[in-house]
This record gives sequence, structure tokens and C-alpha cells, in this order.
Amino acid sequence: MIERHGANCTGDPRFTADGTHVNELKPICETCPVQPECCQYARKATPTGGIWAGQRHHTTKGTP
Repeated sequence: MIERHGANCTGDPRFTADGTHVNELKPICETCPVQPECCQYARKATPTGGIWAGQRHHTTKGTP
């Protein structure tokens, strides 16, 4: 799981909320050591909510 590999979001409930904090959380994701893996996970798993790789869950599908 991503949290076990030092994700910056671990334990922060704003990342699993409704996605309204994306502008506030994006800088945290940009410096995260697992950001690429997070993006890959979000594209494959299609989570139903939250912030993934610095974007709302539904916007990660088209990112590289």
C-alpha cells in the first residue's frame, strides 16, 4: 500500500474527503516520494473519492 512507502498524505483525512481541498493539498503531493505510484493506482483502481497524486480522483485518468 502507498502509505507504507512514505506517502506525504498518510493520516491526513483531507486527502480522503470529497476533494474540495485540492488546491491546498496539491503542493503536498508535488513533493511526495510516491506521487507516480499514487497516480498509477488512481488510474487503475478508479477510487470513488479523495485526492490522488494532487488531483481529484476523476481527473487522474488522463495524466501520464
